[in-house]
Amino acid sequence: MSRHEAEDIVQSYLDEMVKHGRSKRWVNVSMHQLVSFFRANGFKKQKELELERQYLPVRYRKRPEYIPLPSEINKMVIAGRNPSEKAIVLFVYEGGLRNSTARAVRYADVKGEIEAGLEVVHVPVRSSMKEVDPDAAKGRVEYDPFVGREAVRGVKEHISYMEGRIGSVDRNYCKIRITVAPLLGSR
Repeated sequence: MSRHEAEDIVQSYLDEMVKHGRSKRWVNVSMHQLVSFFRANGFKKQKELELERQYLPVRYRKRPEYIPLPSEINKMVIAGRNPSEKAIVLFVYEGGLRNSTARAVRYADVKGEIEAGLEVVHVPVRSSMKEVDPDAAKGRVEYDPFVGREAVRGVKEHISYMEGRIGSVDRNYCKIRITVAPLLGSR
């Protein structure tokens, strides 16, 4: 088989994969595997296959990102079984935080502004949060999001709820949990 015949066959196979909805990443991996196979079987140097690679942008997703609508967030809040679950939904939504970063936020980080009665609270995201959750502060990028009055009210209700359940709460160590994931807790 000539190099051009092999290229035509392999390229048409890869094009079929694309037509059938395989991800671009999967097609590129398959292409590299096939090139390696042909290289191991005599298609080296000048005979090595030259195939068309699928373009992958830096942030490639096969499925488009979905951002819930405010009405859907309200349904999630209403469906919360307790103030802790409601608070975490509002906190993540209003702060625009990633899951792991939200879990690394501690009440001590926002305590001063919440207890001062501010309606909008600054949530410092720092690389030191990796000590709490290794996936927090992705790329060690530090930034300063804010949460609004609904999230602040949710956190206050969570604190009251926890005090009602377990008595006096050291507010520096208070945690919000949804199943197993803590959001606001100790530092």
